[in-house]
Amino acid sequence: MASTVAATKQVIMSDMFTAENDVALRRFKVSTVTRQEILIARGDFFVGNSERVNVPVGDVHYSIVIAPIDKFLIIEDVIQDVSFSAVSDGKFTQKMDAFIDGSITSNFSYTPNAPTPIGRAMISSSINGFPGSTADIGIPVGDVTVTGTPEYGLTFSEFYIDNSGNRNVVSQTASSFFDKGRQLILAPGAVALVRATTTGDATGTADVRTTFFTSELSIDEAPTLLGINP
Repeated sequence: MASTVAATKQVIMSDMFTAENDVALRRFKVSTVTRQEILIARGDFFVGNSERVNVPVGDVHYSIVIAPIDKFLIIEDVIQDVSFSAVSDGKFTQKMDAFIDGSITSNFSYTPNAPTPIGRAMISSSINGFPGSTADIGIPVGDVTVTGTPEYGLTFSEFYIDNSGNRNVVSQTASSFFDKGRQLILAPGAVALVRATTTGDATGTADVRTTFFTSELSIDEAPTLLGINP
């Protein structure tokens, strides 16, 4: 019995092609590789950290984050670890929020202290390549003026310490802006003031280690990977 084969035509969508022969972006379009994995492999995903020791209740800590003028800065995640030293009964709350330059609900000014690249690449082949984004961590309180309300609450941790009698119990309630994969995207050239504060009635101090994950994306790539048309 005779058989027939239907004519077929392979269709290649125009958006399979990207500017400048970017192989990584083309692979992104035809595979399950995530945006983060592509940026890590390309050396555009970074990790940084800061450590504060002997932090008492009532402390205020300022940092400035600046995106490069030719790229978007994506704050992917912020993780905080807190350890206590000689803390008595009570509550210890650590909160981090962010003010964005140009907002109509806040205003800030500062004197630069010691800005450095915001992190190191998360792929060893790019370990000596640094991001264009900078972080100025630990600007003296007297060098910062801020008014209004913060635009974003980034992290919140509340600890209840009970060491009465022979007890030694610490319970924690925590939440993060970055839960469920949320990200904070700073436009090219944007400036953010990050404020960390501690409140409560516990005595003693805590050591606070903050690890932050960021990535950078060129303006040309934003429509493809972020759906943003600058």
